Order: sequence, then structure tokens, then C-alpha cells
Amino acid sequence: MQDELKVNDKLIINYGLRYDKMNEVVDASQLSPRVGLVYKATPSTTLHAGYARYFTPPPLELIAPTTVAQFNNTTNQAASPQNSPVQPERSHYFDIGVTQRVTSAVTVGVDAYYKKATDLLDEGQFGTALINTPYNYQTGHDYGVEFTANYKDEHFSAYANLALSRATGENIISGQFNFSPDQLAYIASHPVNLDHDQLVTGSAGIAYTFARTTYSADTTFGSGLRSGFANTDHVPFYVNVNTSRLSITSRRPLSATLMDAWSWSICSIAPTNCATVPELALAPRSSDRRAPSTQASRNTFKPPARHAAA
Repeated sequence: MQDELKVNDKLIINYGLRYDKMNEVVDASQLSPRVGLVYKATPSTTLHAGYARYFTPPPLELIAPTTVAQFNNTTNQAASPQNSPVQPERSHYFDIGVTQRVTSAVTVGVDAYYKKATDLLDEGQFGTALINTPYNYQTGHDYGVEFTANYKDEHFSAYANLALSRATGENIISGQFNFSPDQLAYIASHPVNLDHDQLVTGSAGIAYTFARTTYSADTTFGSGLRSGFANTDHVPFYVNVNTSRLSITSRRPLSATLMDAWSWSICSIAPTNCATVPELALAPRSSDRRAPSTQASRNTFKPPARHAAA
């Protein structure tokens, strides 16, 4: 359940309470409160802060303990035969930020967050399996800061987002058979970066409309996800660039469209790991095809492991 309280013209409070119960691998439940405040300090400045308690059940795709035990004393025995049941993740999440309208066309913002988790859920693709296997870290921490900027006038729009983050876990307490004994020993005594952790993530885009044609370009980039022994290394820095041209050939609501699109991927090193494949897409001319939106979408990067680890 949830509700909203408007204290005055400047302050709004959102609050709620949620109850979860699961009977899957284990029986577990939790009562989770949450509260958020939005304060309009000035006509152009808005502050927000919030707290939430989360309960995240594990996914259904997992390996049962009895399945692992069937391979004991065979050539296919796991290096770490232990496979404790996967637990639901329980976390506390804190968030605070500010949005500032600089001019009628320009808006900027900054947001900081912190998540503290018990039985932190993560997933990995081990061996040749095509599904991810869930497991728990005993504790986990996820924190960072995000910067956003947007510009929009009659013909031109642009956005930029930058996120700095860190996500760590310590001591694997379920699904241990997926890891070697030396990895388990290291992670038991060292906070390690999660495999989806990336220090720097960003996106930016522009769009310009002239007559009935919109030209746009956007990019995403990152410092590289984690890799190596216990995620102590990371893959190369990457950049992806997309450009497009969208022409509307009729003023009718159901108008014909023509769209050209190109995409490039770039890596700082190890280029053989990155695709560099231009793509061209032509939307068919059709009287019953609705024209796509000409406004560039705004991509705000949120760390993937806020409410449930990827």
C-alpha cells in the first residue's frame, strides 16, 4: 500500500508499506517500508530524498543441491561440491538529489545513492550453460553518483548523462560449486567488484529537426565491466555511436516515413573483441505505418544492481 501527502505547495511526501512472502527454494518473508520527499525550494530548484527497504526473491532458474550431489565421486564432480540454498536479497536503499532548471531550455541534475544488502543476489553464466545461475554474497554495497543535463528548444534537443559507481560483495554463501576453492577463499576475506560493476558509464545524444526531417546521433560509453580472477580485472573501455535520419513525407496522422540508421562500436584496446559493423535501416513507405517519434530519447543510467543484482 502507498499514499501521498502534500504538506504545502513546496513539500510532498510519498510513503508506503509492502509485505513479501516466498515459498521457493527457502521460506522467507519481509515487511518493507519506504518513504520519499520532494521539496521545491525555488520555482527552478527541486530537491528529493528517499529511503526504501527491498526484498528480492532469487530467480527460478537455479541448480538444486541434490543435482550437484549426484556427481560426487565421479569425474564430473564439482571442485567445490557445496551448494547452499539461494536466499532472497534484503537491502536498504538511500537516495538524495537535486534538479535545477537553469533556463527554460536547460535542466541539470545530480543524484547520489547508497545500497546496503544482506544475502546480495548475483548471477553468472558458468561453463556452457545458456542460463544464468544465481548465488548470494553474504554482504554487498552499491553506491555512486549520477549527473544529468538536458536541453530542448523548438528544433534542437540534447542530453548527457554520466554515472560513477561501485558495487562490491563479500563471501559467497550459496551456489559455491560454481567457483574454485581459491576463488571462494579470496572472496571470503576480500570485498570484490561484482561482474556488472563499471566505474564510469555515460550517454549523450543530440537531435535536430529541419523541415520534416530529423537528424540525430547518440553515444554510450563505459570504462569496462569486470573480468579475471574474482573480478579483479576489467574488459576494455568501449564507445558505441549511433546516427540516424528520419524523414516524414506526409502531414497526415498516419504518415509515410523513411529512416536511415548507422551504428559503430569502438574499443580502446583489443579491437578484435568489438564489432565495427555499419547498419542501414530503411522503413518501408506505407500509408498505414505510424511515424516514429522524432524526439531523441533520454537515457539515464541507473546502476544495474540497485534493487536486484544482474
